[in-house]
Amino acid sequence: MKYSLSDLFIGVVDIFVIFLPGGLLIAVLLHGFPELKVNTAIPGDEAGKWLLFLALSFILGHFISMAGAALEDWEWQKKGIVSAKDDVSPELREEAGSIVKEAIPPRLVEEENVRRWAAVLLRKDEQSRRVVERIDADRRFFRNFRVLMVFSFILFLIPADGSSIKRAFLVAGSLLFLVLAHLRYRGQDKKFTKTVFETIVANRPAK
Repeated sequence: MKYSLSDLFIGVVDIFVIFLPGGLLIAVLLHGFPELKVNTAIPGDEAGKWLLFLALSFILGHFISMAGAALEDWEWQKKGIVSAKDDVSPELREEAGSIVKEAIPPRLVEEENVRRWAAVLLRKDEQSRRVVERIDADRRFFRNFRVLMVFSFILFLIPADGSSIKRAFLVAGSLLFLVLAHLRYRGQDKKFTKTVFETIVANRPAK
């Protein structure tokens, strides 16, 4: 089986989806709790510290991703089906739904999971899978970054020694980035829905 650099693309994106939020969380924690900083007693000194940093980034990144997924599910249950209807035209949603119901037992397809089943069907085609997963990775990154900013905002609200002005800037900055991350996530989520539906309709064999 032949491999190319493009085969690693989604893996590289996933590194940023998991490792980057995890690494940023470590930076936030170290800023809020300086006593957590590791001494030079780690075997391997600098190399050991980097390995520990990568391992913790990987673990914490997964916890952030799980929290982001849980928040996303909660939002979907509360208002997702209403807002999702505005992401694409009714005609496109209806056409995509009919394609999904032709391939999937109708009893399993409901209004709120048409997008999920459509994304599953697109995985059969390598090119379509790459396009959809790339946009999904962007969406998940901002979903995870939003969770990170919520945590940062709460952490910086906790009173601590140091300049109150600096802490006020950190709180305001966290709130600003939280709003921007949420808006970006909503935009990418809308783009993901539109791409999935348009791709599955475009891939439908001509009658």
